[in-house]
Amino acid sequence: MARNYRTGSLGRDRALTHDEPRTRRVVRRAPGFTNDRVSSVMTSRFQPDDSIDLHGYSPDAAMEQLRRRVETSRRKGSSLEVVHGHGRYILRDRVREYGLHSPLVKQVWNGEDLFLPGGGGVTVFFF
Repeated sequence: MARNYRTGSLGRDRALTHDEPRTRRVVRRAPGFTNDRVSSVMTSRFQPDDSIDLHGYSPDAAMEQLRRRVETSRRKGSSLEVVHGHGRYILRDRVREYGLHSPLVKQVWNGEDLFLPGGGGVTVFFF
């Protein structure tokens, strides 16, 4: 019997063991995004071209800062990491809604879906 790497217990339970194959996560990607870009995000080697931290801003002030940064970041590179924090998810929802409806943003990735540092307190925009 193989040792369970999650719990350290012997025996076969529902968790994955060392001798069982791991399944690959399937990520839908927008046109123009290479497999290297997707795999770098999935393996936590992803480094955004720019980042903004919106902690401490009111929702209206944060959205104004975000609009300005999206304009400048779009010229700098292809990605922007937005750190909005967890809180009551008010700012998170507004940031993600802005990204989905903005003509400048081609794709929005949620931090909790990609296991990025910060989890649900991070959103990544791609231009």
